[in-house]
Amino acid sequence: MTGAALALLVMLSTAPALGTVSEPRASCPPDLPRAGYSDVWPLSPHAFDVDCLAWRSIIDVEATFEPREPLARWEMAVWLDRALRWVQDRYGSVPSPFTDTNWPAAAESIGAISQVDITRGVGADRFDPYGAVPRWQMALFLTRTFEAAGNVLPIAVDQGFTDIGGVTAEARTAIDQLAMLGVTRGTGPATFSPDQTVTREQMASFVARLLEKIWVIQPVATTCDTSSPPIRCSGTMIAVSPPIAIRIRVPMFMAAHVGDLDAAAERFGDPGTRTELFVDGAPLSVQSSESRHSGAIYRYWEGTLDAGVTGARTVEAHTYLGGVLTTIREVVIDFR
Repeated sequence: MTGAALALLVMLSTAPALGTVSEPRASCPPDLPRAGYSDVWPLSPHAFDVDCLAWRSIIDVEATFEPREPLARWEMAVWLDRALRWVQDRYGSVPSPFTDTNWPAAAESIGAISQVDITRGVGADRFDPYGAVPRWQMALFLTRTFEAAGNVLPIAVDQGFTDIGGVTAEARTAIDQLAMLGVTRGTGPATFSPDQTVTREQMASFVARLLEKIWVIQPVATTCDTSSPPIRCSGTMIAVSPPIAIRIRVPMFMAAHVGDLDAAAERFGDPGTRTELFVDGAPLSVQSSESRHSGAIYRYWEGTLDAGVTGARTVEAHTYLGGVLTTIREVVIDFR
């Protein structure tokens, strides 16, 4: 596998506008294809986010989406598991610890998010997979996902919601933190409606906005010259500053069988497989990690720019496979 599929991911610091893509979005490109759900109104404030998650295979593409139906807890688990694997796949799959989740597809996701403390069930070893998700639970699920992705939540400051006195102190903190992140702004000037059931379209928007705050997942549009090694690619993108985190993800190996992936993980574990980052020609210190997603092994390299960086910066990623320089990707990022 060459570095031609390498993606540059940038974490933005501003919250996306609700129900619009008029400002730069990073979780998905603004011209992404429609998912084709017959019951999602194209002008709905949630339509872009539904299409975004479908494009990322976080939600399944079927004939209908049932946007205004309540989101079931098992669906919430699947969506959060898939979203987290896109951005920070540093945990594996474990059996579900709950006695009422026996079907494989959902049980795997429920087990995955339970081991990183995103869900704790409803007591007595039960998960209540078909139960609806109220907004106060949604706040807990999303803030825990934010932390599971390696991020530090802001210290909670009262956001002025007057109707959350009846939920637990942990839930009140999560609600305030979620509002501070810009993932939700409540249901009115001073209301959060904590007991209101979350619909499928609402949760799509919540997850899409959360992705904006964790690791943004928009591959940079590039052109590549493959006529001679190393492959040279170039492109441009807009980001918002500060702070700025840069993440390079390279698919190292694709396979249909777990055994093949295990062999590949050992093969690509040598120091000669690496990516070096440069900003305006100066080396950028990075940390390396590895993950699995959708039948592939991915290698990540992560670095952080100074918080005050603005203007156009040239970021280069030099990818080495087995000690051989295979790809040079140059991206001009306009930090606004």
